[in-house]
Amino acid sequence: MSDRSFVAADARHLAFIAEAQAETARVSFGRPLAGNELSALRERVTAALADPGSHVLVLDGPGGPEGYVWVEGRADGRAFLLDIFVTRTARRGGVGRRLLRQALESTQVLGRTELRLAVSGSNHGAQMLFRSLGFRETDQEIREGVTWFEMARSAI
Repeated sequence: MSDRSFVAADARHLAFIAEAQAETARVSFGRPLAGNELSALRERVTAALADPGSHVLVLDGPGGPEGYVWVEGRADGRAFLLDIFVTRTARRGGVGRRLLRQALESTQVLGRTELRLAVSGSNHGAQMLFRSLGFRETDQEIREGVTWFEMARSAI
């Protein structure tokens, strides 16, 4: 993986991130995002790019972006993993693990000691990845008829 590197996301990555979020929504909610939802996400990501309390990082590979991760520091002293995405062609190659490790590092850089996330009950692959890196379930809720698990892990 030496030919891959993390770069801070910028405006040239917005189309890639928007496509990633659309695919994440299809997997998580079982439906595509509506136009207004996509617009709101794009605005939020654009704001995060300039926010020192957020880290939006893209893993660039030889053929272009292979994934991205978005971590936000919260006022309660924790960090939250807002999104993690691996392209189809990069899946099952350790990219998700590398992105998640970067998210834990970003948590520390943001001055937080714990990383929290929410994962759809239907996203079994992501749940396995999170558990394999020490995340534990802390809560569960139903949103739009879908079960979501909140998970957390120390970043230290």
